[in-house]
Amino acid sequence: MFNSRKDLDAAPAEQREKFLGLLAASINKWSWDGAEWVLEQNTTEIEKFGFTLDDFPEAAVPDKPDYNPDERALQQARESASLSRADFKLGLLEMGELDNVQALMDDPATDPRIKIMWEDSGRFERMHPDLLSLAQVMGYTEDQIDDIFGINS
Repeated sequence: MFNSRKDLDAAPAEQREKFLGLLAASINKWSWDGAEWVLEQNTTEIEKFGFTLDDFPEAAVPDKPDYNPDERALQQARESASLSRADFKLGLLEMGELDNVQALMDDPATDPRIKIMWEDSGRFERMHPDLLSLAQVMGYTEDQIDDIFGINS
């Protein structure tokens, strides 16, 4: 739209005000530093047009995000994680738990849903309720399940 301050100054008042509003909105941004949201001021765009922060004393501050992006990414990774039957069993083997899970499957008191999942699933979904039941019965932590599925937490 505008390439220079000269272009901006020559523009009709309505277009100029609209563009100044866009410039003001580009100043304050929230960024995640790995532990919390930090408000940052970026003056790159306004400086292109010869402005400083003093020219935008009332630049709006957007609402602070109310989520943890690391937790959101972990949840999304968990929801999409899936392993073939062989890869799941290999993960349990590497964890030293394959024999323990097999012993659970041989126990007549084990929930039939868990047994069916174990015996008949071609794929294991990280967040499937029956897999979570198996993990709970086995006493696995969320991190241990993530390790089997290759999710870095």
